Amino acid sequence: MVRAAVIIEDNGKGLPQHGREQLTEPYVTTRTKGTGLGLAIVKKIMEDHHGELVLEDGETEGARVSLHFAASEIRAAQRLDAADEPMELSPINHGA
Repeated sequence: MVRAAVIIEDNGKGLPQHGREQLTEPYVTTRTKGTGLGLAIVKKIMEDHHGELVLEDGETEGARVSLHFAASEIRAAQRLDAADEPMELSPINHGA
């Protein structure tokens, strides 16, 4: 059961069509100066904490990255008034 999720969406060029299933493998990169370790490290950390990294296409364009956290990994001390309602954060725009 997922208790919390962090969802990041952008409106960039999106995920590559070719080799998409290997994006979280170590040393796989589509960037000329990339190491191919970023998503592999995030995936490993999420798995070590019984969570999941999900990579998807955005609804209209870009990419959507979701971090799903298991209920057992979420600390009760998050908020004193923690209700069972999800908390939505405002989008952050980077760039121009």
